This record gives sequence, structure tokens and C-alpha cells, in this order.
Amino acid sequence: MNEAAATPTHRQIYKVALASIVGSVIEQYDFLVTGVIAATVWGGIFFKLPSLAAIAAAIGVYGLGIIIRPIGAFIFGHIADRQGRKDALVYALVLMGVSTLLIGLTPTYDSIGAVAPVLLIVFRLMQGVSFGAEFGTASTWVVEQAAHSKYRAFWGLGSASRSRSGCCSASAR
Repeated sequence: MNEAAATPTHRQIYKVALASIVGSVIEQYDFLVTGVIAATVWGGIFFKLPSLAAIAAAIGVYGLGIIIRPIGAFIFGHIADRQGRKDALVYALVLMGVSTLLIGLTPTYDSIGAVAPVLLIVFRLMQGVSFGAEFGTASTWVVEQAAHSKYRAFWGLGSASRSRSGCCSASAR
């Protein structure tokens, strides 16, 4: 296949960039909402501790999602290399949605005891893995689509030199 036939159109690149932006906005929104709720609600319902300690524990659980992000990037980078960027991005978005839903459905400490904070931690780690996966997968997908585009520097925001050097795959997955 010749290179001109493999070059995506501006419309195709735009669609990939738009999907990437939408995915990033959804992930950022979920992460933001979780942070606000952690600081205001989680301490009182998931931890049987004094007020300030409960809030600190809730914010600590929120922080776990931030710490685990590189592991999500590693796991989903491997998935993206094997199955394609689009599939990996969809999996990351679904994981974020499911984990956020599960956090919302988790019973309180008064209902199930010490299992409540454990479930909260597990679901928060799932959110962190998803969050770490989304940005790298989405941005790489856009850069790969635009690798042979006249405006690759615009789409890659400075990644054009990597695309020309051959370090990034130009295949459209």
C-alpha cells in the first residue's frame, strides 16, 4: 500500500482528535467529581473515625487513585499495542464509568462495616488505573493518526519530531 493511500484525511484525524478530547473530558470530570466527593462525603460514610481523621482517610483513598496512574498507563499501553488505541481507550472509559458507578453503589460503613472502606479502595484503584490509561492512549492515538499529515505538529502538540524519527508507529489502528 502506498503512503498516500495510508494517510488519513483531515476529517478522519479530526474525528480521532474529537474522540480523544471527549474521552479526556469524561475522565477528568469523573476524577474531579470523585475528588470533591472524597473531601466532602466519604469521610462521614465510609470511615468510623473522628471527623478530621475520617476526612484525611477519605482524601488518602482519593490519593491512591493518583499514585496508581502509571500502572494503568503501563497496562493499557500494552493493550493498546496489541489490540489498538481505540479499543484501549474504550476499555479505559468503561472501566472509569463502572468504577465510578460502583463507588456510588457501595454501602456505607454502618451497613457493611470495615468492608465498605476496602471496597472504596478497590474501586478507587480501578479509577486510577483507568485515569492513567486514558491520556496516554488518547494522545498516542491522535499522534499516530496524524503522523503523515501536513499538520502533524498541530495534532501532536510538538510530537512531530518523534513521528518523523520513526519512534512512533504510524499505523492506524
